[in-house]
Amino acid sequence: ELAVSICRSIERKKSILSQVRLAGGSGPCEGRVELLYNQTWGWLSDEKWGRLGADVICRQLGCGPSMAAVKGDHFGPGSGHVLGKGMCNGREQDFSQCILGAWKEREENQKSAGVICLASGFGNVRLVNGSALCNGTVEVTLSGSSRRVCIWDFASREAAVTCRQMGCGPLMKIQENLVGAGAEVQMVEKIHCSGGEAELSKCSVSLWREEPCFLGVSAGVVCAQSSPPEMRLVGGSSVCSGKVQVNYGGRWGPVCADEWGTLEEVVVCRQVGCGPAIDTAQGKMPSHPSRSSHHVLESIYCNGHESQLSQCGSVAQTGKNCHVPQAEVLCSQSVISKVALVNGTTACSGRVEVYYKEKWGTVCDKNWDLTDANVVCKELGCGTAIEAPKAAHFSPGDGPIWLEKVFCNGSETRLSECGAVTSRRGVCDHSQDASVICTGPEQP
Repeated sequence: ELAVSICRSIERKKSILSQVRLAGGSGPCEGRVELLYNQTWGWLSDEKWGRLGADVICRQLGCGPSMAAVKGDHFGPGSGHVLGKGMCNGREQDFSQCILGAWKEREENQKSAGVICLASGFGNVRLVNGSALCNGTVEVTLSGSSRRVCIWDFASREAAVTCRQMGCGPLMKIQENLVGAGAEVQMVEKIHCSGGEAELSKCSVSLWREEPCFLGVSAGVVCAQSSPPEMRLVGGSSVCSGKVQVNYGGRWGPVCADEWGTLEEVVVCRQVGCGPAIDTAQGKMPSHPSRSSHHVLESIYCNGHESQLSQCGSVAQTGKNCHVPQAEVLCSQSVISKVALVNGTTACSGRVEVYYKEKWGTVCDKNWDLTDANVVCKELGCGTAIEAPKAAHFSPGDGPIWLEKVFCNGSETRLSECGAVTSRRGVCDHSQDASVICTGPEQP
């Protein structure tokens, strides 16, 4: 219990640090790194500061990859409290996910950290020098100039996102493309994707590495030309459970579970019209390792917000045997039938409660954001969402915490239409209840 308490304390502290800005520069995408802590702006020390942290800051602010990480009060000294250090691996989506030092008073000779960002993310992404629309060398546009992508670290997840963004079918293979002798080609040195991103610009991107791309070998992909596969569930105890099969290339077959997880399950449950996905930790259907080479898809990568599995990135079976269980899913047969706002200051604000399995309960704030809040406002006729407060903003609820995570994409009119995961025991407590503040009742 002590360990859980410490982890939750750290999580709450990090949520306070999620607001970042750049000050003292010529625009919003360069300047001294400042962070909001306890409703007061402080600044970041340049101890341990480098390009990995700068990449995270730039990405969080929507300013593309970093051009430089500067030290020594380059953009002037900061005022107020100072955060001792910020150490990142470059893949974080938010600076609060990095290893952070302690807040303290400024010490003698302590200098501020700064960032210069490219100021724009990816423009166009295209495949060049290929034999068809869905294969070729990956080329991206940054600030008006074209760049190739280094083959280092470019694996199936990054390639699957590329195929998805191009509107092609599953990834077939990755190719290495040598830059011709004497050719000068600008490179994107590193891209890291989780696989579920809708486009490469949502991935972690860096224009530098300690050792530049060897011989300028750039990444290429071969994607299927065919349309994304259909999906069905077979062998389950109800229409809301079973092994996942897809129809790809004119035949139905299973999906290898090598990369299968909760996000993919959320999308399947939403697609088949069932209730929230029941997390595998709560009891998955028994399964056995499969050595069949007839899996249609080797991997599927979703972000949880897709309405169909065909919208996710995927990798076609490359011929290797799948030595892990087939992908399967267990969805609730009960759906969320009502939503209410409780203990708010108006009829259109309050703690979010849902009616599920004939009982009212709350929603955990683990994945709660303004898009989810907006669907609640829309469903209740309360206009649009102004805020999506976390941490039991309108006091903790009681009873069950029904949903651990919610995944709305903004097109839904009811919360029950969003993807969701049922809450596992002990993962959330009522100090993490999600809330909503809407603009107010819609006018007739």
